[in-house]
Amino acid sequence: MMTKGGKVEAPAAGPGRESRGRSSGQENWAAWWWIPLGIVVLAAAGWGLSGWIEGGCPPNPLDDCVVYGRYRWLKRLFLVMVVPALAVCDAGLRADRWPPVAGLALGAAAVGAYEVVQATERSVWHAVPAVLFLVLAAVAPLVGRCRVRARRRTEVR
Repeated sequence: MMTKGGKVEAPAAGPGRESRGRSSGQENWAAWWWIPLGIVVLAAAGWGLSGWIEGGCPPNPLDDCVVYGRYRWLKRLFLVMVVPALAVCDAGLRADRWPPVAGLALGAAAVGAYEVVQATERSVWHAVPAVLFLVLAAVAPLVGRCRVRARRRTEVR
């Protein structure tokens, strides 16, 4: 807005537009929806990966991989969920707020537990992703804690 003196004024804060001292990017990282997003995305990717491991890749006369029945849909689910799962992992490991870290840790713990059950009941090959997801579930809060401490130290200065 222009005033009579020719100076530019910032618009007054209206209802719902009060500044809380954080930028929109910081509000995004602090949003609660990161928790269910992390759980759902990693659960879908883990379920698809589990189906792909279980369904295997039996060779056929044409020497290519054919996945049968429901395993075909689980393979497609995994392939679709790889990029969102990597985005959730990236956000959870680089965030300096707790919701993305909690979503990553809870999602990885849930998928790791599911893979452990699958490894004991069906195939030993499920143990590999189980270990990877459980390590990710343990490392995410440690990395997040270090990042939160670093952010707090820079805010104090």
